[in-house]
Amino acid sequence: MRNGYFGGMRFCIRPVGLAGATAIFYVNQKSAGNIADNKINKSEKNGIFLNRESSGAVKNNTVSNAKEHGIILSQSNCGGVGKDKIKAIGKNGITVSSSGLSVLRQNTITETSMRGIQISSLRTSAVVSKNVVNHSGDHGIHISGSVKTEVSSNKVSDVKGRGINLGEGCKKSEIIENRVSDTRQQ
Repeated sequence: MRNGYFGGMRFCIRPVGLAGATAIFYVNQKSAGNIADNKINKSEKNGIFLNRESSGAVKNNTVSNAKEHGIILSQSNCGGVGKDKIKAIGKNGITVSSSGLSVLRQNTITETSMRGIQISSLRTSAVVSKNVVNHSGDHGIHISGSVKTEVSSNKVSDVKGRGINLGEGCKKSEIIENRVSDTRQQ
């Protein structure tokens, strides 16, 4: 657990850990702090969920056996998601929606029922780099509705959809030096 900052006071992000909870770690509304160095297993919903203007970084966590998403950022301003290990997830490994995310780097994502990385409607430009995605039920990396996203040096393999998919609304995005193998959709 890590200390953070909330409304002028220090706080510590603590696990929720209740059956049926939104996430093991749930951070909501105008809070800041890092979620780092945690092991999260068997969440009834999401492993880590940053919602509505939460900021900070998510790094060095291990999330496994979450019934929904491993890490989800929704309407948040997160400086980065990095060096996380995500395995055996019921939906997407990492989901970023309507958020400001600058860097998503060096994450390892295996065995997701849907997408390894799902990014939609970013509010800022972003770098998605040096991630490893294996065994996804759909696309390895899917990006839609985002501007100036660099997707570089990722390794994607054994996915049922496309290795890297740029969907509707992507503008000025770059795909550079990624390694994609064993996909089932061209």
